[in-house]
Amino acid sequence: MNHFFPGTLVLAAAFAALGCQNGPLVTPALALGQLNVTSLTGDGNNVYWTTGDGFVRSISTNGGVVANLAQGLVAPASIALDNDSVYWAGNGTIGRAPKAGGATEVLFDNEDGVGALQVDDSYAYWLRAPGEGIVDAAGQVRKAPKAVAAAVQTLLSDSIDPKALALNGSLYFPADVSTPLATGTALYQLPLTGGTPVAAVTGQFTSVASYGGSICSTGADAQALSLDPTSGAQAITCTALDGTNPTIVASGLASIVTSLTLDDTNVYFGTADGTMSVVGLDGASPVMTGSVTSPDSDTIVGPTSTGASGPVVFATGPAGVASVAVDITQVYWAHTNGNAILAMPKF
Repeated sequence: MNHFFPGTLVLAAAFAALGCQNGPLVTPALALGQLNVTSLTGDGNNVYWTTGDGFVRSISTNGGVVANLAQGLVAPASIALDNDSVYWAGNGTIGRAPKAGGATEVLFDNEDGVGALQVDDSYAYWLRAPGEGIVDAAGQVRKAPKAVAAAVQTLLSDSIDPKALALNGSLYFPADVSTPLATGTALYQLPLTGGTPVAAVTGQFTSVASYGGSICSTGADAQALSLDPTSGAQAITCTALDGTNPTIVASGLASIVTSLTLDDTNVYFGTADGTMSVVGLDGASPVMTGSVTSPDSDTIVGPTSTGASGPVVFATGPAGVASVAVDITQVYWAHTNGNAILAMPKF
């Protein structure tokens, strides 16, 4: 869950409140020269990210100097935080380093196919891909205490998408489950202690994020599929944590959602065509005025719609995977094919 609530010199300046000016605003990049960013998160004080060339880095949300917290890693592609440490997964290992800097640790090794990673006060939770050294080629939901070489528990073994995992009192993940008590393609809810997964929302999903009392997931647009079985349109559905009160907040998206986060008001997401968008949890369009231009050539933020419903684009950038996160006041994002960590006021 890319949510903040619980070196390289950069351009730093105070951010103007979006919507309070009619003319263009200028938002400085938090960090330039950041290539191949693979995941992004933070804690309200700092932003943390991984890079495809083997770094875990951080920077203050106010700007400053980029800190290298870990280096020499092989393809770190997932990141998570607790109060003291930053965690990452990649190339069969799960490691951590102190947020303040210090020695890195490999907690778990030989975890082939590790995808999404989450942590709480006591445990780490992660997904493994089907066919990666796993019995019967099934995917797995795994759990272990946050200690070096601690005993690992498999909570579920089934056809699990390894890229999407949310933690909010339970574990949420897309899967095509076939057990005596749960069958079908859905967004599943699993107790932190294991047990029987429950289909919180049925459908074909590829990503998931949760905050407060909401869970949002992305995947195939069911309505578009009903009209055209060959449709590749995507949709975002938000529900209560138990799957009730579903709301389709975005539909007919032409590109796959590559990153998703939310706060208590809005959903923020990036798509494979390079756009970054925002929509209300009730499907309404946030009211925004003015335009924002980034000083680097990677991302330009243009005028936004003030329509009554549906998502609005707040940034455009190079096509490919993008990562997005939010804290109380700002939204942060980075493009894998870009060169910066960017930030602007929330909507």
